[in-house]
Amino acid sequence: MLLPTWRTLAEYEREAFPITEGRLYSVIGMQATTDSIEYLIHADTFYPTFVPAVQFSVERAQLPDWWVYRFLGYPKENLYWMPVAEWGYPEMVMTAGHYEAVVDMEPEALSIYMGYLRSANELDGIRSL
Repeated sequence: MLLPTWRTLAEYEREAFPITEGRLYSVIGMQATTDSIEYLIHADTFYPTFVPAVQFSVERAQLPDWWVYRFLGYPKENLYWMPVAEWGYPEMVMTAGHYEAVVDMEPEALSIYMGYLRSANELDGIRSL
């Protein structure tokens, strides 16, 4: 469970992330990029969004039993935003295009995502959507 903090970003950067200070969020995935760690949360825009970990304080550091991990390798080019590793629910980590399908509101992918979101919220004691 995460609690947003704005301790490191300038005001204009705060508006780039659809989260609310003081609201609790469950993490349903993570990615390491070449320059940061990002949490996958169900943002205020009502779809999953990767947000830099520096935006949050961790309130409960428990990982769900269903999380998996995959190392993607290092990019050949020095691109700061390239994911190098992912953790989270199996479909997000192991199925190519699943995250994009959720964002595109494809019913099957959205159903899988929402099931894991409910499980993560239950684990964290957050009222589900």
